[in-house]
Amino acid sequence: GTIVKVNPTEFEDETKKLKTWWKFNSENEDIKHLTVNNDGTPADLPKGGKVDMEIKDPHFIPISQLEESPPNTIVDVIGIVKFASDSVKITSRNGREVEKRTLSLVDDSNVEVNVAIWGERASASSPLTASWERCPVLALQGVRVSDYDGRTLSVITTTKIEVDPNIERADQLREWFAVQGSTATPRMISTAPADDRPVGNLDIRNIEELNSLIANLEAGETIAKYVEITTGVEFIKRESAWYPACPKNDCNTKVIPDGQGGYRCEKCDQTHSSKTNRYVLQATLQDDTGSTWVTAFGDQALLLMDGLSADALERFQNEDLDKFDHAFQATQGKKFKFTIRLKSEEYQEQKRVRPIVVKIEEIHEPDTAVSAAEGGV
Repeated sequence: GTIVKVNPTEFEDETKKLKTWWKFNSENEDIKHLTVNNDGTPADLPKGGKVDMEIKDPHFIPISQLEESPPNTIVDVIGIVKFASDSVKITSRNGREVEKRTLSLVDDSNVEVNVAIWGERASASSPLTASWERCPVLALQGVRVSDYDGRTLSVITTTKIEVDPNIERADQLREWFAVQGSTATPRMISTAPADDRPVGNLDIRNIEELNSLIANLEAGETIAKYVEITTGVEFIKRESAWYPACPKNDCNTKVIPDGQGGYRCEKCDQTHSSKTNRYVLQATLQDDTGSTWVTAFGDQALLLMDGLSADALERFQNEDLDKFDHAFQATQGKKFKFTIRLKSEEYQEQKRVRPIVVKIEEIHEPDTAVSAAEGGV
């Protein structure tokens, strides 16, 4: 492995922080309980001393194990981002203004914890920001355990953040979240909620009730931010139904054509020979009480398109417009159970609520003829 040498004299000047000099080996018991400063630097080292650390693969611990980890322990954690707060500006102890965003992270131990992200990585302009809406898998290497507000995690200067890593553990978490995790009620080990959600999701009877909740939230009322409703899809908007994304499995960033047949990804700092289209669908849900617009990304959007990929949809647009139009009607007439997050945001100095679909389940209604036969009719 690579040996990284640390010179603690560099820690004294905060303007000289380095982002790659220190890595945490969570399999080494001695290093595991190393005390760190608020900025992530090792504390209590002799002046002029050096620490050699070997970089190894991450050793992810279950979120449930965080209660046993002493404060200031550095750990590796992976889970599903269930909620992300808006970015807020706070004043640090030294009087500097810094941005903070709180994530709610859950894993298949069915335990939830708050994660604080700071600085540029918490800002609205960060490439990470667009990822939170779709409940991605988040891997954190070298994140600090805190006893502030119960048990929480804090991203430090040296923490490595990876969204949707291409590893087996991430696949296991996605499957768990799709099957049961998104509707389960986890045990929260942080005493302060990341938002004002109630425990569990609020079941909505019809679109009229959903629209009433949205109107109340826009008016400033504190309500449930996760709702469930069973209804049908009336219309899927054809314009801007997808965006060109980085082809790497662990990156969903929008790419820009470089004018020479390639695609530039600023997040990866690479130019790729191809792209991967990713859905960002605007759809209207409708029942006999009304209709409302929702947004769906990724796997949830794929379900609304009856499994047709965004790459295939682009080919239809270029080669067969009949198939292109039919693709947007494939799920009309079907019923789905939607789990929706009501995200509040500011637009032209007005508060607006953006309903984001986080889970879809198709409702298979029994065949009436079969039901009648089974009933002896």
